[in-house]
Amino acid sequence: MSEAQREHDVLNPPSDRCVRTQVRGPVAILQLNHPRADNALSTELMNQLADALDTADANDEVRAVVITDSDRLFCAGADIKEFTTLMSSRDHGP
Repeated sequence: MSEAQREHDVLNPPSDRCVRTQVRGPVAILQLNHPRADNALSTELMNQLADALDTADANDEVRAVVITDSDRLFCAGADIKEFTTLMSSRDHGP
């Protein structure tokens, strides 16, 4: 694989993806891309991040992974709005 091929956006994700992935030589760059929610760790973002890490792990040419942001803030932490919704809809039982 040529250097130019390695440096392209390997997933070529649509703009609505929460995690974008690029491979530049031996480095996989995972970019958190949910600025409207300050990159809060929602279920969707965490699933996409786990998938991107699995993909990087399966690539024998990747030796390092960098996780970065796409806007002004790296990550706000847990997605409290999603957590509240999940807790209120959860069946607490008898």
